[in-house]
Order: sequence, then structure tokens, then C-alpha cells
Amino acid sequence: FTRLPVPMPRSNGRSNRNQFMTQTSHEDLSKADKLLEVRYEFTPALSEILGHLKASLMVTTYQAGKLLVLGVHEGQLKITLSSYDQPMGLALDGDRLAIGSRKQINFLAGNRDVAPTVAPPGTWDVCYVPRTSTWTGSIHGHDLAWGAEGLWVVNTLFSCLCTLHEDFSFVPRWKPRFISRIIDQDRCHLNGLA
Repeated sequence: FTRLPVPMPRSNGRSNRNQFMTQTSHEDLSKADKLLEVRYEFTPALSEILGHLKASLMVTTYQAGKLLVLGVHEGQLKITLSSYDQPMGLALDGDRLAIGSRKQINFLAGNRDVAPTVAPPGTWDVCYVPRTSTWTGSIHGHDLAWGAEGLWVVNTLFSCLCTLHEDFSFVPRWKPRFISRIIDQDRCHLNGLA
């Protein structure tokens, strides 16, 4: 996975402790070239598990404003960081990826043809390329899932499950019985779906 060129992890002498130097958000870059140090720890078994499964793991952290993609290349754990404005929910369906951020849902398309050419060449299986986004306003989309009606969003601020529509910020589809009306008050902190 890659969205922007990002430095690869460098070891600080221990097998399970690493750090990155990564650029801050695009808005911050226009003010000055700043670097943000990101430290992390992982169990050494993580790369073995991901390698055995032939899988990558995507994680969002709205506090740091990052999407992390963890994968294995030549037996080594590789981590890619991409900046988003408070990313929360993720939904993957084939080569379609949706990422919920603070006030919009970002849609990316997986491109397997360009992936082998992204530096360092031969490292990536797929390169997710931004395609569109839908402005939702502040809904706190804690979770996302693809369904028959399109993308479902856990709309935490309005205490409902919703879908997207080109004419509206969202379309409420379900709310708990004890929620009397759809209003931006986070009345039950709805934050997941199954």
C-alpha cells in the first residue's frame, strides 16, 4: 500500500522497536517543512503471522491523523503511513477502499499495474490511488462497511447507521429504539457494526 512516498522503518537496535520520521499534513507543509517522529513497538511474531497469512493490516489512528498499513516484504515488517484528517472507519471490498475522515469519506481504487513501479520497486502488491470523496460534514464515522445499498457508515455524532447520497450529507437508515430523533448530540456513542 502506498499513497505518498513514505520513509521505511529504521531500526534503533532492537528487533521490535522502530521509529519513523514522517511529514505532517499537507496544510502544515505549506507553512514549513516539518517532520513528525512516530514511535511504535510490535511483537516479533507479527511479521511471521502476516507473512504466513499473506496479508496486510490497515489501522487508523485519529489522534495522530494516520492510516498505517502493515505488511511483510522479504520477511521484514514494512509500515506505510498516510496522513488523513482524523481517520476512523475503513472498508475494503475487492480493490475499493473507503476511509472515513473528519468531514468526508475518501474513496481509493487499488491499482495492481502501477504497484510494481512504486519505489522501492517490487515491494508492493497494490497501490491505492485516491479517486473521489464525499463531503459528509462532521459525523464521526467510526466504522464503515460495504453493503448491497453501497457504503454504510456508523454515524456516531448523529447516533445512527447511514448511507451516502450525492444530494445529502448522509441518509439515516437505522437508529437504536431509545434515540428519539436524529440530532448531532452523540447520544449513545454508536461506534461499530457487524
